[in-house]
Amino acid sequence: SFASVDDYEKALTFLAKDEQNDFAEWNKMADFSSMAKAYKNNKAEMPADDDILANFLNAESVVEIQGQIFKLDFKKEIVLVYENYKSFIYNKYSKTYSFDDEVLTLEFCEANLLAKTGEVLQNDCGCKGTYCNDYNAGDATINVPSYGWVKYNIKYLKYGIYYTLVTNSWKQSYDQRLKQNLTFTYNYQYNGGGGDNSEFKDGYNKSYTIRGYAMRFRLTDYDMIADFIIHDYGQVPSWWNSYSWSHSCVK
Repeated sequence: SFASVDDYEKALTFLAKDEQNDFAEWNKMADFSSMAKAYKNNKAEMPADDDILANFLNAESVVEIQGQIFKLDFKKEIVLVYENYKSFIYNKYSKTYSFDDEVLTLEFCEANLLAKTGEVLQNDCGCKGTYCNDYNAGDATINVPSYGWVKYNIKYLKYGIYYTLVTNSWKQSYDQRLKQNLTFTYNYQYNGGGGDNSEFKDGYNKSYTIRGYAMRFRLTDYDMIADFIIHDYGQVPSWWNSYSWSHSCVK
């Protein structure tokens, strides 16, 4: 559980960094059985299609933030909100939201404004506007004749309490000479903020997960670009080729 929304945001930032370490530090600190742990030795398919999400949800797809309980229903793509643990035990949820809604902004911003002013206008909490749709085109493959292949996917995933831009890449070569150089570039905007991220990876027969964005705010705009350079250092002169792939949402 997270005592405040700020603590939850800090945890997301920590998880995004620890992902490169296979969540080793997070697992040392976590005092609950996460969905990722529960499904680690289970042959059933994990409901959450994202590693960070699976590490802060418990096995029941639940997380507690600032005294309220949020349960994700992946089949219906909704978030159930319970006022406290007792209401959760008796399954008496107070609200439901779509995965498209910016749930934590709506819940805690509205509560604060109601306490201060007694009313909430439509745009006070960032509720109004046009936002990017989720995106997952599946795996794409770059075939390198006689040498191997590189597979990759680029996703924008929405879960109501959590939004992320992520790229996965993995390679298979027929010998150890084929090397990949990968550059991933992200730019993004949300109500009240934005940022960018760029990472470079290289190596032989390695898999990478590059996290461009992982926060509680849904995005209004983003660009994702993946540039690949594939080398064969066994040839004289060495052989190389370059590839580029991108996806954008501009509202």
